[in-house]
Amino acid sequence: MNQKIYDEGYADGQELQAGEVKRLEEENQSLCEQIAQGAERISDLVAKSSDLAQELDDMRLRAITAEGRLSAAKESILIRDQRYERLTKELNGLRQAIDSHIEGNLTETYRDHVNGRNVAHELYEDIEALRKLIEPKE
Repeated sequence: MNQKIYDEGYADGQELQAGEVKRLEEENQSLCEQIAQGAERISDLVAKSSDLAQELDDMRLRAITAEGRLSAAKESILIRDQRYERLTKELNGLRQAIDSHIEGNLTETYRDHVNGRNVAHELYEDIEALRKLIEPKE
């Protein structure tokens, strides 16, 4: 059974034998199966690509959320730093006021102490003078 098949490969009109036709049909079948497997593989890759795209979107959302939390944390730290600076200034002011008050009290206490010593010395001199007046003279 000779069949004439004309295609690009046999444009010169060569006759193909039935065995060769069968071989070409099997080769064609094999190529069709490979194409089907390739299409299935492409479908799997498209599905994986879709999954990866969804995962990427999820990561972007998490990154945006993390960026928002980071921004809030930075703002909170800035507010704490400003509060710390304000409290440090207030504390330094209080320290200066306390130091001034203590210095004033120490100065006043020292003055009182000196005055007390002067008064005590004057009293001692007065007592000695009185003692000399009261003591019998020998």
